[in-house]
Amino acid sequence: MKKKIYISLIIFGLVIFFLINFFNYNYNAKDKSKIYLRIVYILPENFKNFVKENIFVFDKIKNLENQIALNKKKINSLITNFEDLQREGKIEKIFFNKISDKEILLDNKEFSLKKFKTNFLNTSKNINAKGTSYIDIYKDYIFLVSATGIISFIDSNNFNRQNEINFYTIKNNLKEIIKYQDFYIDSKYGIKDVKIIKNKLYLSYTNQFKKNCFNISILVAEINFKELFFEKFFEPDECVLKKNNFTKFNPHHSGGRIEVLDENFILLSTGDFKNFSLPQNDNSIFGKILAINIKNKQYKIISKGLRNAQGLYVDNLNSLIISTDHGPEGGDEINLQEINDLKVFNFGWPISSYGEHYGFKSRDEKNELYKIAPLHKSHLDFGFAEPVKYFSPGIGISQVEKFYDNSDYKKYLVGSMGHDAKQGRMSLHLITLNDLDKIIKKEIIVIGERVRDIISKEKKLEYFLLLENGPILGYLKSLN
Repeated sequence: MKKKIYISLIIFGLVIFFLINFFNYNYNAKDKSKIYLRIVYILPENFKNFVKENIFVFDKIKNLENQIALNKKKINSLITNFEDLQREGKIEKIFFNKISDKEILLDNKEFSLKKFKTNFLNTSKNINAKGTSYIDIYKDYIFLVSATGIISFIDSNNFNRQNEINFYTIKNNLKEIIKYQDFYIDSKYGIKDVKIIKNKLYLSYTNQFKKNCFNISILVAEINFKELFFEKFFEPDECVLKKNNFTKFNPHHSGGRIEVLDENFILLSTGDFKNFSLPQNDNSIFGKILAINIKNKQYKIISKGLRNAQGLYVDNLNSLIISTDHGPEGGDEINLQEINDLKVFNFGWPISSYGEHYGFKSRDEKNELYKIAPLHKSHLDFGFAEPVKYFSPGIGISQVEKFYDNSDYKKYLVGSMGHDAKQGRMSLHLITLNDLDKIIKKEIIVIGERVRDIISKEKKLEYFLLLENGPILGYLKSLN
């Protein structure tokens, strides 16, 4: 009896399987069979709708996916058109409203932390961010540059006395220079930093040097509050192909921080674009910190073995260059090098790292990654400079700025990003070094937002933070 029931169930299952495949094939076929057409003709409309909604769901899912893609394309087009008006200066103001004001304790000092949020500038360059921008100060003005090239300014004194602040947009010609569309939408391509030196505004960006081949380049414009005319300042003749025989391409690994070294040189950090063969290659600009001569644009490599250095600060008083580097899964680093040391500092990537590879699809792919990038846990044993501090798990490390408290110690604020406020992410890290450049004190102040950029005003305990979750501008000021 049980055997008959078992056979009957198998037959019933096969019949159902045949019928589903028969109807599914004809449902999607251009030339449908006569039997199928006759059956469909006699079936009630309600039953046919039920079948479409509950059995042949793949077609429904495909249609929904197509509709989502179409809607996303329309939204991107609307956002791009709106941002075009901002880049052209036709939408004159970007409004920020104060959303919080609280006191925090930092290095045993009382600070006020105000946050101002905008509903503009919402094009993001990271899946965890709502909008990506960078900031710098020119005289009393804060310049804010979105990753898609919207440039605006405000008098920095407005943050002390107002609940609503307005940035004023400046017309620019970036669309005439940067032609590829991914730059202007949610993507991994865009502006990577802004730096104002004397009366000039410098922008680093992911440059499509030739079709499907990218590098980090710099544009420059004379400061003008009405219109900015950019031209190319530094464009290397080397680029990384999106399709290559080495590893997967990733434009997030692009570095792009600009810093002043002295009167003659600026520094530029470059990432490896996830091509592991480049950071240790002395003939490549990638995975390096470059010192670029402002007058003749000639450059020299001052450090190498970097994955994606997105924090950079020059402390001339203490003759130090402080850089931060994103590790893979874990292994974010704070690195130091002496300005007057003529050697090229090597920070080890991808031979040494305190992180681990991620994102591989198979054991074979994992083994192959560790053959070409072994990620040894010691740097010193392999002839590399050890980081002054590493973070494992990683914190999404970002910009670094000096903590100006006039003490004899070397103190620096380091930002962190990430997707939550756990384990040091979405925070400010205050590190204190002794005369031997060893960390003697660490402090973490939870901000609750991705800290993308930090600048100080007049080298005082007064800071502006670009927070990506709003996007939000933070204003941090000592009350002592």
